[in-house]
Amino acid sequence: MPRVPHIDRDGDEHERKVIGGKSAGKVTADDPLVIRYRESLGGRPGISEKAMMGGICFFHDGNMIGGVDRWDGGRGRYMFRVGKDNEAAALSRDGASAVMMGGRRMGGMVFVEDGACDDDALGGWIALAMGFVAALPPKT
Repeated sequence: MPRVPHIDRDGDEHERKVIGGKSAGKVTADDPLVIRYRESLGGRPGISEKAMMGGICFFHDGNMIGGVDRWDGGRGRYMFRVGKDNEAAALSRDGASAVMMGGRRMGGMVFVEDGACDDDALGGWIALAMGFVAALPPKT
């Protein structure tokens, strides 16, 4: 099982296992998009990750920030939890689309194609998602 850096709520750094094993459907913990997402989170306290929904998802204090998956022949995309109040503005950005899971639209969530997410854009998406998620109460 792969191990990734993790900083807990107290700011202590250690490694943790990626839940679900190395393979998460088509995405692994060492996928370049997962590494970019992880690095863009910048070592914030309370960050964890979990293999789910065919990809890797990231959490802050137990609340989902977003994640990475591959679709349509292996094309990469990021997912961000921006909140329903920010959704319309987020969907107007380049490369953004609504998240559909099992035929249902997931309100407050957006997908962004990898090609539309250079380092500056990724940082902006992370900031938008963290602005929403950091205001939520921690899950224990």
